[in-house]
Amino acid sequence: MEKPRLVDQNRSAGGLSQFSGGLSQFSRSENGTVPFRNGRADRLLAFVRGHAKVFARQGTLVAGWRQYRGRRLGPYYRLAYREAGRQRSLYVGRSQGLIGLVRRLLEQLQRPFRQSRLLRGLKLLARAALRRHKAVLRHHLAQWGIHLKGFEFRGFRRFAALYRAAIHAVPRLAARQALPGPHPPPPL
Repeated sequence: MEKPRLVDQNRSAGGLSQFSGGLSQFSRSENGTVPFRNGRADRLLAFVRGHAKVFARQGTLVAGWRQYRGRRLGPYYRLAYREAGRQRSLYVGRSQGLIGLVRRLLEQLQRPFRQSRLLRGLKLLARAALRRHKAVLRHHLAQWGIHLKGFEFRGFRRFAALYRAAIHAVPRLAARQALPGPHPPPPL
């Protein structure tokens, strides 16, 4: 991927209308005029759009400051990304309009990736919660001799037969007090 020259701030460009697709929404102000007279905005937006596959998964605007004769100057913004494992950056400048355009373009390009990553995280959380709740359920069911296999309850018939036999064998005891151990479910 070739890095564009984005340093020449005095060079005039013919506007951003030369780009097709959805790029024009990131190039014109509310009244329809091109907000930047130099070609830096054209080159920067064309570079990001041309490497949309790279910037769909990465890339961010980073602010930096400089010291000059004891004064702090800035912030100056750059677009940071990685290419083949190496850190790269493109100078954006101080123009809030251009920074806003680049930020909105990055958000649009990265939205599907961020949403899929969020959904993947939510799925992991839901599966972890299901595992925890099934472990608690297994613990409670084990007290009655029932075990969980997947989403099926096993050993329930045996438990029901033992429970009915206990109820019929000692009717007075079952009527006066509960059987020892956990409270069984109501009779079938």
